[in-house]
Amino acid sequence: MLYCLQLKFVVSDYMSRQHEMSVNMRAILVDWLVEVQQSFELVHETLYLAVKLTDRYLDQQSTTVAKNLLQLIGSTALNVACKFEVYILWLLIIIFIIFFCSHLCLKLYL
Repeated sequence: MLYCLQLKFVVSDYMSRQHEMSVNMRAILVDWLVEVQQSFELVHETLYLAVKLTDRYLDQQSTTVAKNLLQLIGSTALNVACKFEVYILWLLIIIFIIFFCSHLCLKLYL
């Protein structure tokens, strides 16, 4: 089942369709994303998600993407990845609070 989901999100060779971009430009973008991730001390999964979102967006574009928009696409992907990270952290915190409070309530009423 998980393998079927992984096949659904495979990124094709989109760089052959991008005439204004080169592999080196993508590498510079990923290096910049790594620097931002390190300076803001984000978790590594946020970086991985941002790179994956950038690649998926560039893969889905039927037209070529202008090279001056590449950093904007990367920063938007990083912003979305950060929002996802914050949502997951808050969800885990809420689950832990509910778990501990439910045990506390059980002890008080027993």
